[in-house]
Amino acid sequence: VGSECLSENSIISRTIKAIKKEFPDIFVVTDLCFCEYTDHGHCGILNDKETVDNDSTLELSAEHAIIHAKAGADMIAPSGM
Repeated sequence: VGSECLSENSIISRTIKAIKKEFPDIFVVTDLCFCEYTDHGHCGILNDKETVDNDSTLELSAEHAIIHAKAGADMIAPSGM
């Protein structure tokens, strides 16, 4: 389900924090998508029919965006299809 993206210690969160620490004035844009966090490679959560559950995915996308913002992202660009 891509739950790693909701970790405040995920690779993306740690990277944003490290960039902002080293270069505080840099403008950081992140990509909001799940495909890199899932074993099936889809940009969303799969339902029991193995199709993307858009409603559940949107809920997680909102949480995911908050994690990016808390880490220091200046702009969040959702690319999940």
